[in-house]
Amino acid sequence: MEVIKEGSKKLKETTSLCAQCKNGVLSEIWERDEKIYLEKKCEEHGFSRVLIASDAKWYHRIMKYTAKIEAPPLIKK
Repeated sequence: MEVIKEGSKKLKETTSLCAQCKNGVLSEIWERDEKIYLEKKCEEHGFSRVLIASDAKWYHRIMKYTAKIEAPPLIKK
């Protein structure tokens, strides 16, 4: 990945899709300047950085909630 600015904090590693070829790529979520970014690098299309939250405090607050995961209901015909 890119050289990270001093004061940045890597929050987690995850996977994402390349915006161009839609292949799966390793990615990292970073907090920098009170914002949250997703950084990823596709072997074919290179590095990209996407702002995913303009307010780091909001991001941390919503990440405390766990999504309720349930199977979709069966549709009867």
